[in-house]
Amino acid sequence: MMKKIMLIVLMLAGAVTFANAQYSTRVKKTPEERAAQQTKMMQRKLNLNASQAEQINAILLEKITKASEPKMKGVKGGHLRKMEIAADADKKINAVLNPDQQRQYALIEEKVKEKAIERKKNKAAHTMQTTPAQ
Repeated sequence: MMKKIMLIVLMLAGAVTFANAQYSTRVKKTPEERAAQQTKMMQRKLNLNASQAEQINAILLEKITKASEPKMKGVKGGHLRKMEIAADADKKINAVLNPDQQRQYALIEEKVKEKAIERKKNKAAHTMQTTPAQ
């Protein structure tokens, strides 16, 4: 009987480990790749010219590099610092854009914020459903 229980426990532990391994196979992109991807998206949605795209790529690369520094992780106030970095980058990006592009950029940013809030709500709802009652 004890052997069966141990076998079941080991099988469950193996299943959990296997399930978690599936999530960790995602390849992290370098800051350069992420900045290039975001620049390409902005170029497509905002109709940027070559000069604007180059300037925005540099701004995004700086933003991503600063926000992903190891010292930002686990530091008290790190989230606030990341928000400051993002706000600074937004100001620089808006300085590069013309007024029509600025309006489009504001709409894109608003949609991104709405999606983030929705994901947060869904995550919270999912956590509430899967957490056992005490």
